[in-house]
Amino acid sequence: MTRKLNYFDILEVGPAANPEEIRKAYLNKARRHHPDALRGAAADDATASGEKMKAINLAYEVLRDAEKRRAYQKSLGGAYMAPAPAVESVGL
Repeated sequence: MTRKLNYFDILEVGPAANPEEIRKAYLNKARRHHPDALRGAAADDATASGEKMKAINLAYEVLRDAEKRRAYQKSLGGAYMAPAPAVESVGL
């Protein structure tokens, strides 16, 4: 039996990851799986990479937004209910 990957698994971060850790994980994954990085690769590899990139983008979109992340963590329940880290405000 295989379990479905969640957004934390996709980006390889834990539920307590802060915004900077999530951003770094996203950029690392994007560099490896972006279709432009696989120019000249076999069609199957490019298609698989494109699907991975869609999942990576969706994971990042949810986990970088505090409200979306909170709702997502609530939907997962259990160990993923760790509070989303607070984002520091920057005075302008």
